[in-house]
Amino acid sequence: MDDNGRKPLRLALGAFMIAALLGACDDGIPSGGPEGSMTGVSPKQKFDELAKRPDIEAVLKRYEQVRTEIRERLATEVGLPQKWEQPYKESETPCGQPYSDVREAIAVQMASWANDGRIAEDKWSRAQELFIELTGRHGFGEPQVVVDNPSKHEIRVYDAYGGSIMLGTEKATVLSARTGCHLAQGAHPRAKNAPA
Repeated sequence: MDDNGRKPLRLALGAFMIAALLGACDDGIPSGGPEGSMTGVSPKQKFDELAKRPDIEAVLKRYEQVRTEIRERLATEVGLPQKWEQPYKESETPCGQPYSDVREAIAVQMASWANDGRIAEDKWSRAQELFIELTGRHGFGEPQVVVDNPSKHEIRVYDAYGGSIMLGTEKATVLSARTGCHLAQGAHPRAKNAPA
């Protein structure tokens, strides 16, 4: 317990964060995305395809900009406390299929932002509107409602590369993100002043 008699945020978010992270592990381009056309393509061709995308650092910067805007608007317009924490660290993984044979390609599970306040039931529709507006402005697609119960809500959006941002609230509020597959910054042709 902390000085206010509350369980620390890390414990309060434990089960909720694990569920959110497990859900994020299934992220990928929704069915019908470009990954389906990569079967039987050489690693060099896959690298060239990934070189058309922004590098991972540019993607991480864009995602964090979106999440910052969402956190600020949730505080001012939905009444969440201003204080957000990142109780878990970012993790980088090799890409899954079809890019698993491209050594320079990675995906990142970003450190989730967590707030020990929950979004009140009568404010959830406004929180969804803000989330959809802000992510849409940054190129994310139509939202997918993952859970919509009176005690628990979760909504997710995807970008064109299979990355996603999720907003969920239950006993606390979580804003998580996982990128799609991108080349590491140093491996990207643009980093070497080559044509993209």
